[in-house]
Amino acid sequence: MFSDGFSNFTDGVYSMSDGISSLSMVISDFNSGVTALSDGTKTIADGAKELSDGSNTLYENTNGMSAAVKEKIDGALNEIISGYSGNGETVSFISEKNTFTDNVQFVIITDSVSSTENTPIPDPEPQAMNFWQKFLSLFGLYKQE
Repeated sequence: MFSDGFSNFTDGVYSMSDGISSLSMVISDFNSGVTALSDGTKTIADGAKELSDGSNTLYENTNGMSAAVKEKIDGALNEIISGYSGNGETVSFISEKNTFTDNVQFVIITDSVSSTENTPIPDPEPQAMNFWQKFLSLFGLYKQE
């Protein structure tokens, strides 16, 4: 009985030794994974910092852009308008009798169009009827076009 117990004990010690050896390999793999995770996290943090710096640079370089564009547009419009300002009298072609000036109205007068020749339209030539058309015309059911 003692030898059986001792045999079980030694088997357990060998099994424990194998488990400790497996644990050592798994801990090594775990350590490699944690190192890779740490490196990846650092890479993400560096990328986020670069993104933030780039966004700040973009903001600083485009901050006054809308005001500058508005100034250029206003200047161009003023230049165009100043070229068209005239001192002449505005002429209206609306009749004083026309009180409905909310809508645009046009009257166009052209020369009359007339035909120089009166060409008679020829009557169509009668077409030969087939048997079925003749049969239907007997009963008044066929009408020629």
